[in-house]
Formats: sequence, structure tokens, C-alpha cells
Amino acid sequence: MTRLTSRLLVYVSMAELVAALYVVTTGLSLYHARLMFEAVLPTFIAGVAVAYASSSLKGASRASRALEALASIMGWAVAATGLMASLGGPRVPLGVSLVVFGSLLASLTAYALRKWDVRLSVAMLGYTQALAGVVLLGAPWLSLFPLALVFVIVEAIGAIYSVTLHSFPSTFGDVPSKALTGLVFALVSAAVPAALLRDLWLSNVLLGASMLISVLAFRGDRLRSYYAKARASSSPIARGGTLYFLYGHVFAFSALIVAGIVLIASAALRLNPLILVHMMTLGAISLFVLIHAPMMLPVMMGWSSARRYNLTPYVSQAAAAVLWPFNMHVSFFFVGLAFVFDALIVLPSREPMPLSLVR
Repeated sequence: MTRLTSRLLVYVSMAELVAALYVVTTGLSLYHARLMFEAVLPTFIAGVAVAYASSSLKGASRASRALEALASIMGWAVAATGLMASLGGPRVPLGVSLVVFGSLLASLTAYALRKWDVRLSVAMLGYTQALAGVVLLGAPWLSLFPLALVFVIVEAIGAIYSVTLHSFPSTFGDVPSKALTGLVFALVSAAVPAALLRDLWLSNVLLGASMLISVLAFRGDRLRSYYAKARASSSPIARGGTLYFLYGHVFAFSALIVAGIVLIASAALRLNPLILVHMMTLGAISLFVLIHAPMMLPVMMGWSSARRYNLTPYVSQAAAAVLWPFNMHVSFFFVGLAFVFDALIVLPSREPMPLSLVR
């Protein structure tokens, strides 16, 4: 049930993404925004979160299976209520669904592998989803784009923090910094009541600070030593995959640093929340999706993978993020290009890929 739920939710989110990108070309930008932040992101994250939490379990007890089943059901509730909200319905059902869904995910921590970073990863994944639900329930007075900014960072960037704290350092035989990781989630937690109390400047500062600290917390300062480990592999495909993972985090951590600085300075810069939302979605969020999609989705979806790792997805997505303030249509073209090249990593073919890492 869990695997089927994950697959179907990912397919649903892909269909919603196509619809959201089409809608923006017709000039209906408001519907694009609502589809993206109320439907696409919650549905995709729910699908991936169910699979991720399940893969972290140490065994299959009756209790853990029951919790997995309930989490799968609530994943569908998140998808359904998110779609309803994006089509003009109330946001309260989505908020409630996220709180319950996140609580169920966090409860799976009791059955996760005994490594502390794995358990913390599952717990924080559930916690950030529940916290995002609190944002929707507690800030109905916020207009669309300020609400979307806080929600997207808490839900999507929060999920990224939760996965990255384990996945990035553990790939290179390392663990995250306990103190700094705790500080990252403390800052995200403090940003929510600040937003609910209408202090959006303080909320932005706290969220921006969490982004800057996360790079150090998750060992982004050890890229050189990790590069040496990645290059040491004797298998061209394994080496290419590890380098793809490493270079992706170079791009993504850079995006987090830029976004963090801009968020902290947003009051002085007087930036429109719409610009900040797209900085998050086209920058860090999309880059992290591009990192994990060709590695995680084939396992989740039951696909075979050609593993033709290359840098083109990251370069295309970086171009999209830079171009958006000048021409959104050209930017979205590069977004599409990035995800096409990401798909080509998986699709069977003997054609050489540009900027290939498999040598």
C-alpha cells in the first residue's frame, strides 16, 4: 500500500505541475501560484515522505504497518484537500490534513533504524509537515504570496533540511552537526509564531538564518574532502552518481546561501514576496528535487535507470532561477529543460550526454 501510494501521489503531483506550468502561459498567474503551493508541493512531498519514512524503518511490526497505512491514507487526504484549496476551496482542511499527516510520520520515528541521524531525519520530516499545517491554520489573514512564502519554506525547505541532514553527510561516511542541526530547526520553529503574530520581517530573518546555518550543519563546509572520496570510486557509474550528488549540493547549498542572505535583507531591499517565492522554488527546492529524482524515483516507482549522470540539469535550473526576474517564460523553458535532462539520466539510451560525469 505504501509503495503504491507513493507512486500514485508522485504521478498526481506531476500532472498538477504540468497544469500549473500551462496555466501560467495563459496569463492566469494567480491559479498557477495556488496550484503550485497548495497542490503540487504538498502532494509531491507527501508521496516522497511516505516512501522515505518507510525505507527508514528497521522492521515490519504490526504497529509500524498500521502507522504506515494511516500515513498513506493521510497522504491522499493532503493531496485531495490541497487540490480543493487550489481550486478556491478553504485552506483549513489542508492545514488539518498536514498536521495529522506530519504527526503520523513523526510517530514512525519509534520504529526507525537506531542511528540517531536517521531517527532525527524521520522525526523532523513529520514535524515540518505538521508545522506547515499550523501556518495554514494560524495565518488566514495573510495574503496569498506572503502566506505562500512562509508555507513553502516551512514545508518544502523544512522537508529538504530533514532529508539532507542524513542523506548528504552519510553518503560520505559522516554525520551532521548535532548543535547546528538543532539550531536550524529551532529557527524554523521560531519563525512560525513570528509570522502568526504578524511580524513577517522577523519571520523572514529567522528563516533566512536557518538557510545559512543549514549549510554548515549538514557539512557543506567539507565539500573538498567529500570530492576526494567521490573520485576514489573505481566504478565509472558509481563515481558519476556520487559526483552528481555532490555537485548538486554545491549548486543547492549556493542557492540556500543566496536565498538566506536575500531573506534577511528583504525588508531593506523591499522585495516583492512573489520574487522571494520564486527564488525558493526555482532555486533551492528545484535543485534538491533534481538531485534526488534520478536516484530516488526509480526505486520508488519501480523504473530501471540508465544512470547517465551529467551536470546539465543543474546548469539549466540555475539559468532558470537567474532569468525569472527578467523573463518568466524563458525561465520556465529552462525549468522544463532541466527536468527533461533529469529524466534522460534515467531513460535507457546509448547517446552521450552533455557535461557527462560518467567517464
